[in-house]
Amino acid sequence: MTSARISRVWGTILLTITIFSLGLPVQAKYNGGTGEPNNPYQIAKAEDLMLLGESPEDYDKHFILTADIDLDPNLPGREVFDRAVIAPDTNDVKNGFQGTPFTGVFDGEGYMISHFTIIGGRYLGLFGRLGPGAEVRDLGVIDINITGTEIVGGLAGYNSGSITKSSSAGLVSGISSFVGGLVGRNPGEVTNSYSTSTVNGESSVGGLIGQNYAESVRGPGVCAGFVARCYSTGLVSGYACVGGLVGIGGGDIINCYSKSVVNGDCNVGGLVGTNWGTYFFGAPISFTGLITQCYSTGAVGGNEQVGGLVGSNTCDYGDEGIVSYSFWDVHTSEQATSAGGTGFTTAEMQTASTFLDAGWDFVEETANGIENIWWILEGQDYPKLWWEKESGENEIVINIDTDFEYVPQGWPLGLWPGQTPAVGLSADPYEILAKEPQYGAGQVLYGYIPLGNSNDPNVSFVLDTSSIDNWLLYVDINNNEDLTDDGPPRQNEGTGKFASVMSFHVEVISASGETIVRPYELRLWITAWESPVFYAVCHYTSEISIGAEQYTAIAYESMNHDALYHESGLWIDLNGDGKLDMNSSEEHFQDGAILSIEGKEYVLNLDYP
Repeated sequence: MTSARISRVWGTILLTITIFSLGLPVQAKYNGGTGEPNNPYQIAKAEDLMLLGESPEDYDKHFILTADIDLDPNLPGREVFDRAVIAPDTNDVKNGFQGTPFTGVFDGEGYMISHFTIIGGRYLGLFGRLGPGAEVRDLGVIDINITGTEIVGGLAGYNSGSITKSSSAGLVSGISSFVGGLVGRNPGEVTNSYSTSTVNGESSVGGLIGQNYAESVRGPGVCAGFVARCYSTGLVSGYACVGGLVGIGGGDIINCYSKSVVNGDCNVGGLVGTNWGTYFFGAPISFTGLITQCYSTGAVGGNEQVGGLVGSNTCDYGDEGIVSYSFWDVHTSEQATSAGGTGFTTAEMQTASTFLDAGWDFVEETANGIENIWWILEGQDYPKLWWEKESGENEIVINIDTDFEYVPQGWPLGLWPGQTPAVGLSADPYEILAKEPQYGAGQVLYGYIPLGNSNDPNVSFVLDTSSIDNWLLYVDINNNEDLTDDGPPRQNEGTGKFASVMSFHVEVISASGETIVRPYELRLWITAWESPVFYAVCHYTSEISIGAEQYTAIAYESMNHDALYHESGLWIDLNGDGKLDMNSSEEHFQDGAILSIEGKEYVLNLDYP
């Protein structure tokens, strides 16, 4: 009797609890959704994104970004990450990736994730590793600061999946290999994407991708890197295999361009540092690096195997890669040769027929195809990808020669100059001089300073060291090979063995062939018997309009001092504090950079040489 009554009471209690619990609301994960394709998890705030990073069991699910997210470590609840935000490598000791790759879908919906800082080891980026089947689309990462060892990218350290309509802007650095503005290593696909990030590494360093290559045999085929309709504009530097777009190419690079300024030691190219020849995964499977219908325009510097478009075009197996219908600007790159491609003048590179004759598919023509991949403003700019125009971005056109004020002073708003080596010192002149003054009885040393891009850009100077305590400097200010009509010789005005400030009028040739005469002031400095160096003590400035706001803009040569301001980019005081930071990418932009201001995007067009 008692037992039966207890059972009935517990049954009533359990039934009541069950009914009550069914009436409670289910706690939504993230900001809503179920992670299914038709109802993706919603990422609306920083906490959602960080929760995703901590939930590898969800890495195969579908996600959608519903707002811009700021991961500034100075904000409450944020942090400086020591690994990738999502799908990180979890063991720094073991070789290879140790962790769970992201294999789901992440749709950015055009929103931005900004200000995240990562200081760590390998596989760094917003995503550490994107596995086969992963999709990332319509996502921008901006104002990022990532420092690692190897396999480092702004968006993904490693990509075996698909990335499209995505971008990165900020600083990406690695002390070793495979460092890229968007992706460190890419055996996957990257399309319709770009990077304006400043990128620095040791080897396999690229403005967009560090290494684009075939991963391995997987099933019946090979996963090979594929990059199409992409571009890069950020500064790129490294030691070996350094490229404006891709450091090492071993997959396909199609319909891409780079305006990045590139510096390295060996295997350095405006588009690709090294394009691999045929390499094998065991007969009969092999791959060859392919570059087709691409171009580059940025200045390229290095010591060995340096090319305007491609630095080297082979690998250990000896076969050459394929480079077809691809070009570089011999003027702006400062390179007359390349391991692949064809060099043209700036004027030719801004002429449609140069590309149409090579089969490039342009808007409003059908002979080369109907995909409408490229468009061009002839005589004003290089070709651009049609999706750039379709994206509806506003364009900011800057011309310092017509719209800016020249200021004969250095260090504007806190910027400071590096030093450019002059050519010299030599006992023999570097060019035939029509007239020379009467020198003293001591040693006379010759050198020159390259300024502008005219047919005769080299300005000769002669250093008369007859008097140990009073060196004299003769400079061909008017660049007519006559050292007797430039006024009296210059004497030491500073520290070291010799220093002097001098003013020039430099001839600069525009893309349309117009000759522009720019005032230019520089300081030449010599310490002991070392090679002379010089740097600019002048700049251009103006107030420019972006949207409804006015900003101070500065054109200033911080490194390459040659009166060709285009390659040095533009500084814009976006936060209005009256200061500019040399080491920050937040206020320094190259041609083609995307500026995101108050929810709108603007394309920067530096319309001057």
